[in-house]
Amino acid sequence: MQTFFIVILLVLIFLGVIFLIARSLIGEDSRTKKDHYQEILEKLGKLKRDTAELELTVECFSLAIKREFNKWQAEKQALAAAVQSAENSTNEHHLFLNERYKEIFDLYAQGLSAEQIARKLDKGYGEVSFILQLASQEQKGD
Repeated sequence: MQTFFIVILLVLIFLGVIFLIARSLIGEDSRTKKDHYQEILEKLGKLKRDTAELELTVECFSLAIKREFNKWQAEKQALAAAVQSAENSTNEHHLFLNERYKEIFDLYAQGLSAEQIARKLDKGYGEVSFILQLASQEQKGD
């Protein structure tokens, strides 16, 4: 019977040791879970802060791009207006020359030479020749 009690005591001691080991492992495991949970919360907070900072950076770049785009649009419009103005003044210049020297151009179109035109209009040969030469250069440039 003593051996029976000794065996029962040994079994109880063995069970106690197993219980203590299991309890320490479970306690350590719950602490580890708690640490992991805390670490996850910290990383989530950092991720939120980084995301907010990234959103602000993207918004700043977006505003800067919009500003530059608007500047370029204004420059484009100004250049288009300048080109249009230059074209208008060139057309006006052509019209002015054609109207002022219409008689010379009409006679030249009829086949008269610069010398004949000069005599007929009572102008100098150099003047008529020069006007016809300029008109010829402008037509080549167009």
